[in-house]
Amino acid sequence: MITPILTAALAYTSPAFKETAQNEHNHRSTCSSSSSTNTDEHAFQVLCEKLTSIQDEKKQQGLLYLALDGNGVRGVRVRERVEVGQEVLRVPLAHCLRDDRPPKWLDEMESFSHDDDYETHVDKWSTRLAASMIDLQFQRKGKLDEVEEMWMSLLPDPLTLRASLPVHWSEEALTSTGCTSLQMASDAAYFARAGAVNVILDGNKALQESKSDEDIENAIGESEVQQALDLVQTRSCRVKRHDGFGPTLRLIAPIFDFINHGGSIANSSFKLEDDSLDNMYVISSEESELNKKPALVVRATKAIEADNEVLINYGDSAKPEWKCLSSYGFVPSSPCLVDEDHDEDFSSAEFYMNGKRYEINSSIIPTDLVLDVADILRAEEGVEVDEDNPLSPAVAKHIAARVSDVACQLIDQDTNVGRSPAEQQAFENASIFRRSQHEILVACAAGLREYAARLS
Repeated sequence: MITPILTAALAYTSPAFKETAQNEHNHRSTCSSSSSTNTDEHAFQVLCEKLTSIQDEKKQQGLLYLALDGNGVRGVRVRERVEVGQEVLRVPLAHCLRDDRPPKWLDEMESFSHDDDYETHVDKWSTRLAASMIDLQFQRKGKLDEVEEMWMSLLPDPLTLRASLPVHWSEEALTSTGCTSLQMASDAAYFARAGAVNVILDGNKALQESKSDEDIENAIGESEVQQALDLVQTRSCRVKRHDGFGPTLRLIAPIFDFINHGGSIANSSFKLEDDSLDNMYVISSEESELNKKPALVVRATKAIEADNEVLINYGDSAKPEWKCLSSYGFVPSSPCLVDEDHDEDFSSAEFYMNGKRYEINSSIIPTDLVLDVADILRAEEGVEVDEDNPLSPAVAKHIAARVSDVACQLIDQDTNVGRSPAEQQAFENASIFRRSQHEILVACAAGLREYAARLS
């Protein structure tokens, strides 16, 4: 709970923090960019052409291309200016993996029986999508169409992707972040995955037992299932039917899954369009509507200039920083955490004082922190506190001092002692996260000191 007076009083961010944050934007984890080459860019172009030719939307052919930014991160860009409301991308639903249509071998499992239908157990979406990814990568190997083959060739390196996600990190790497929320989320995700892994392995085992010996080479193990779950976790999206029927769909769509996160600087949005024909209760009688096919469509919400990147907002799963790192394997930059419509900052950093945990951001501190410090100063130093506004200059300075101490502790350098490449990447990601927390705390401390000076 944050009181209005505290929010207004601390609506301050240090100029240095603003300048640093605004020079960056977000992306899916760097694992999706580290192996990007001219071959990838060519494959992406072919994939775009294949999908657009399927739609017979010639005006969209050649609009998008894959490119690297200055940090080596790949993203989707446009070759020509795109106006507000214009269609940027249309991916036919038929070419998406969708959680309501898992492979038959998973549907036949006891836990996914006919009685255990989709609408009743929609929460199992990650298991269903992972099974579909397994089916695409292994069970249908050698039987993929051109779109599927191109798409699979562009997916990120599984080992690099794994190293970016905290659910796979060692206890030491997780602890080094200094973030209790991230550690708890990673522990919860680890155990939640166990059930999905077992269901998929059991289903695949039953499938293999029904095949001849020559098909056994496509058998999968836990590592393959974990890879599929990593892809589902970092590349899926959620859409609602525009007609209002049926539960929310979870999809993984080619081309769309390369669009990076922009947060408050996003210039595009996505939704399911023309899906009425996919629901037997809503069938249009208009010929123009009958010719349309259900598709995941990306449209510009701001004008996008030629050679600029297409950016979407990943939503609540990308804020605050620890949740974005846990979900997608990267740390968001500050502008991506600001809601421009409501002028609200979703960044946060945690710190402990007198054994109690608090969360703050660059311009807001919680009421209980102010009251706790006010009580301490009243009891230990006899400082009088204004009950109407307990955030006195003395309280502000005391909090600022503690926040600064914690900020300094977060920039200690790690020593690389014989770590594996994957473990080293985990520690590097943890270091990036600590730096983001450091900047938030420094900005908060600066704001508190400025506030105290203004009232003194």
